[in-house]
Amino acid sequence: MLAEIILHSEHKTDPDRDFLIDRIAVMKDLPTLPVYVARISSMLRDENVNSSELVKALEHDPALVAHILKMINSGYFGLRIKIENVAQAAALLGISGIKQVIYSVAIMNIFGKEEAEEWAHSYSSSLLIGKIIRENNLNVASNLPITMLMHDLGKVALRRLIPSLWQKVLNCSHEKGIPVFEAEAKLFHLDHAEAGQIIMRNWQMPDEVIIPLAFHHIEDRLPEQFQAETALVQISNYIDCTARGIICHAPKPGFLKSAGLMGFDFDHWIALQQNTIPQLDRSF
Repeated sequence: MLAEIILHSEHKTDPDRDFLIDRIAVMKDLPTLPVYVARISSMLRDENVNSSELVKALEHDPALVAHILKMINSGYFGLRIKIENVAQAAALLGISGIKQVIYSVAIMNIFGKEEAEEWAHSYSSSLLIGKIIRENNLNVASNLPITMLMHDLGKVALRRLIPSLWQKVLNCSHEKGIPVFEAEAKLFHLDHAEAGQIIMRNWQMPDEVIIPLAFHHIEDRLPEQFQAETALVQISNYIDCTARGIICHAPKPGFLKSAGLMGFDFDHWIALQQNTIPQLDRSF
């Protein structure tokens, strides 16, 4: 598995880096999918899953249903009516929407109190990427909002792996005015995108999730596969980070072309996200 980890430009033969990757792969408190999601994970990975079959599987877990309905009715999907059951939600949101909210519930419960900022960013950028896709009528992988929910889970792994070093990462980022992933590379010799890949492979997520996540901080190139998806993840990450005052490099102009977003108005979307974030952060 480790040979499949997509390498970033530095530390490719660093033994300390390889040691940390091995430790992440076996660490006991590595984020794992909750039992209720693991039970239906094969259905979630199936693009052609039957909606009624998924609803039936979900209804066997009343606690999960309660969490799903709470999130849907919190305003996450902007529905104007109250959703009373999963079948009604599936009819309104479609199968991709139901998948997104299931993973949203699962991932929200993975982030601890000390990771509230990472969860808030993942949550709001997930909603953002969905809006960008819909408003620009982009033909991209339907799992992109799920990818955004998961794109910073590597931070959870690094924080839990060596908490004291993680604090040094945050201090380094603040003092030097550099993005967190650059501070991670300096101190951990790998960044959270690389760590996140290990989690995604453990979860048996598809390449359309793993590849954009793996490349979401590689600034000099896009992958051969899922170029538009990767560019959109970088664009959405940048917008949400900027709206939150988090240091983040802007995507290169060529990435906008790959995403089908030439002439994209960053100022508009950053302002929109600045107005949206307070409402979302209050939801949970």
